[in-house]
Amino acid sequence: MNRAGALPLLVLTLLVAACGDADRSYEVEDVRTYRGKAERVPIGTTSAERFGYTRAEPPAKPTFTWTTPDGWKTWAGSDMRAASWRVEGEPETDCSFTLLPGRAGDALSNINRWRRQMGVAPVTAEEVAKLPRAKLLDRDALYVNIVGRYDGGMGGAPIEEGRLLGLLLELPSGGLFLKFVGPAGVVAAQQGAFEELATSIKMASPGGTKDEGTPRRAWPPKMQWTLPSTWEQRAERRGRVVTAGPKGAANVECYIYPLVGDGGGLDLNVNRWRRQMAQEPLNEAQIRELERVTVLGKPAVLVKVDGSFDGGMGGEGVETAQLFGLVSANDGWLLTVKMTGPAKAMASEWDNFRAFCASLRD
Repeated sequence: MNRAGALPLLVLTLLVAACGDADRSYEVEDVRTYRGKAERVPIGTTSAERFGYTRAEPPAKPTFTWTTPDGWKTWAGSDMRAASWRVEGEPETDCSFTLLPGRAGDALSNINRWRRQMGVAPVTAEEVAKLPRAKLLDRDALYVNIVGRYDGGMGGAPIEEGRLLGLLLELPSGGLFLKFVGPAGVVAAQQGAFEELATSIKMASPGGTKDEGTPRRAWPPKMQWTLPSTWEQRAERRGRVVTAGPKGAANVECYIYPLVGDGGGLDLNVNRWRRQMAQEPLNEAQIRELERVTVLGKPAVLVKVDGSFDGGMGGEGVETAQLFGLVSANDGWLLTVKMTGPAKAMASEWDNFRAFCASLRD
């Protein structure tokens, strides 16, 4: 008898004997043996591949329109923002419009987060309830006006005598934040412009701008690549097409990050990277002198920056670091490729970075 079938039969016989009369015996003739084929699941198989379901596409992000105040200009800011502005000629100013979906924290915690950034004491829920309101998306948003020492936020320089104007609107789907910081005198003089900007912001579409006559562009843009033989692909990260890096060098990473529209343009992104490395911005003439290559059939700019990396969006800072970057304008989107790490580990990776960028294809 097959041993796989003998064990269930033995167990059944023992159970019947234990539960029935000791003088009676039972014979079981119908014995069935399961002979299913065991299949080994390959390493790296996703749950969708194993169980045959299709992962639903995330809902499109809402899009917004606004009127930029006179004397202000848009800039690249960080990847988390819907938009960023600065007062022309005032590089320490920064106005950001951010939508945080899901649990973005309540009004009290977010206002006290801003107050911590300004080096002032927290407020209570009762004090928050008494704050003035101003219009944002045609709704009443909490309005704060805080004077103090600004800590610089995400990698920025501290401002000893700073001011923060902020509008916070809680929605069922998340939180909307319009925040303006800079030197106290400059922000005070621009308070009217800030309020005009707030009232001008409108939602173009709750799920992205719709054009019934034009097929929606796939996002992120589809592309392929070839990794250098000494590199490895790493875990997926939100917003990135791919993340990779040298094998055995976890503190060095390279990733492709596409930006919608012009993404702030070439100059702003190059200087954003330089700012992350604590370097002075380049002027237009200096940017024109940067090396050009062709990637995805479009002209692209290559940059290499030495300095002290601020860690980017919540990452760990590196005192002696290098940053490699590539930026290229495509049809309706901006391609950015960025690689950072300790200078010693990056020293032998420039050719690999160039080869990786050159390998990108539709």
